[in-house]
Amino acid sequence: MEPIHLYPDHARQNVAADSFYRGPIAEAQTFVPDMSLYETSPLCAGIQFYDYSSPIGRLRPRPVNEVIAEICLKAQQGVYRFSFFDSEIQQQHHDDFCLLLDELANVKLKQRRISLMGNIAPKTITAELAKKLRPAHIKEIYFHCSLNFADPTAIRYADTLEDYREAVRLLEENGFPSRTGDITAMLIAGLPFENLEAVTERTIELAHIAGSVIIVPYQYSPGTTNHPLIMRALNQNGYFTPEMWNSKLFPMARLSGKKIEDYIELLRLTRLLNSKYRSVTFDFLSQSFVAQLFRESIHSAGYDPLGSLDAVEDSIQLPIIQK
Repeated sequence: MEPIHLYPDHARQNVAADSFYRGPIAEAQTFVPDMSLYETSPLCAGIQFYDYSSPIGRLRPRPVNEVIAEICLKAQQGVYRFSFFDSEIQQQHHDDFCLLLDELANVKLKQRRISLMGNIAPKTITAELAKKLRPAHIKEIYFHCSLNFADPTAIRYADTLEDYREAVRLLEENGFPSRTGDITAMLIAGLPFENLEAVTERTIELAHIAGSVIIVPYQYSPGTTNHPLIMRALNQNGYFTPEMWNSKLFPMARLSGKKIEDYIELLRLTRLLNSKYRSVTFDFLSQSFVAQLFRESIHSAGYDPLGSLDAVEDSIQLPIIQK
């Protein structure tokens, strides 16, 4: 089976649709979802900073008044929580986003919450932007995990740990306490031929810096990138059926020889790192007496932290891969 296509024939056989289209429909991108069509207005809704009807490569921010009007209308209809759905607020549009935040600060959104769900990179957090977030009703920051595909020998993380430290410092100075869930680092895992030990170390470091970390399984989309490592994995073992490309099964990592059990352990580790006591997570890398004792206990194998967690169901069944 050819792995690099969008499976249009599979869709036609299994979906009772009148027409099939590949890629986004530009005309549909200009419409704002009509909340009045729901019998009961949803409590949560997504909003977009960018105008996705613009040509590819010329992404531009939506007019500020348009975004504000959409938020106000949905709030009147009962929406309580808003999330920006853009994949990333790009650094080149930093000033435009600051203007939007200024206008949001002038809007009365009593008891409303706005979240940045994994779409703002640490490098984009400047002192100016950090000051504008809380007044604009931003309650939660989930850092975007940027990847650098420029090196043909490796897929690297674009942001350094120091970038995260500086961003968290600025956020803490402006009303975002760490270790409470207000700040979370998102980390992509499941890349082809990645060093899982290095990914685990980065997971622990990000939990130490931001207070919380979420693993985001890498989702490969056919035709989106021809990076040598991705092509190598596909050429070696690229014979998954469509349903096996579910990112939760870490397909690219498995094609390059990794075991899904190792990634399940990584997810269990993040659960431990994100566990809270009295609304605050424990810093396993801090210099506190208890943290040092904990690390020593792990080093001496006197304590197995993962063994105390609820076991992942043993009934997970993965189809046998056959050529």
